[in-house]
Amino acid sequence: ALGDAGLGAVDGVHLLVADRPDELARACARLLSDADLRAGLVEAAHRLFTERYADRVVEDAVEALARRTARRGADEQAITGGAGGSSGPEG
Repeated sequence: ALGDAGLGAVDGVHLLVADRPDELARACARLLSDADLRAGLVEAAHRLFTERYADRVVEDAVEALARRTARRGADEQAITGGAGGSSGPEG
């Protein structure tokens, strides 16, 4: 389904995927009638969120990306001796 693309969620583990109205109705009915399924999905989805999308995780990932980018820029500057154009607004 398009709505869960890229989240890393698995149908039946973290959520129930339904692409058509009749599938959505069946998924809702399953959730309403199956407390164990509901609880399992909630637990797994919460775990996925805390492992991949919680503030701490995202902040760490952004910081690591910034450090890699800065290191790459420093490495390129060392190789080129600082040449390679202006970083000012006029390019």
